[in-house]
Amino acid sequence: MSNIVRLIVACVFFGAAVALCVFGFWWWGILVLLLGGIILLSFFFNENMIIAQYFLRKEQSDKAEAWLMKINNYEKQLHKNQYGYHNLLLGLIESRKAPLKSEKYFKKALSLGMTMSHNTAPLN
Repeated sequence: MSNIVRLIVACVFFGAAVALCVFGFWWWGILVLLLGGIILLSFFFNENMIIAQYFLRKEQSDKAEAWLMKINNYEKQLHKNQYGYHNLLLGLIESRKAPLKSEKYFKKALSLGMTMSHNTAPLN
């Protein structure tokens, strides 16, 4: 699902939560608000990448690759900050199969930018 659709659905859920609370259905309003928060959270953290990271930690790279391949166009499906991490995960999976081919993914991940400093090695 594209990120624009996720934002629209989250806004609809938040609007519905406010409407439910205004009309006195507090518990339903809180439930819909939490569901909208989960949808908004999926805008920033793609569920396919989270599941792929889980399978990489369990050393099941074939399942991780299957989840990463569900992201067809990462520019539309991921937030801008996740572009580098998508290529990093592809590089990690590729490094287990063919280490020399994984370098292009790692270089692209560094060029797209990594937001956390512990994901890049210092060049000394």
